Amino acid sequence: MIVEKLIELCVWLLGLVVTVIPFPGPPDWLTSTGGAFASVFSGAVALGVWFPTGLVLAVILGVFALRLSGLGVRIGRMVLSLFTGGGGNAGG
Repeated sequence: MIVEKLIELCVWLLGLVVTVIPFPGPPDWLTSTGGAFASVFSGAVALGVWFPTGLVLAVILGVFALRLSGLGVRIGRMVLSLFTGGGGNAGG
């Protein structure tokens, strides 16, 4: 009950500060990043002749898939150790 009132007071104070102090808008370079990303990606596509982006993406996705499957095996071992009373070394 006391913690809830403290949180409500902090939220009220934050709302008061936000309404009283005038904050400037975000700068243009932050709101218009589409042009910067487009130029970076167009430059990366142009490097496709010398840099095998398809192969690199396949390797990154393969590593991610292997890491995810390892995580699944680890979680499975932890769940199974709950049923066996923790007889194995599932944590590490």
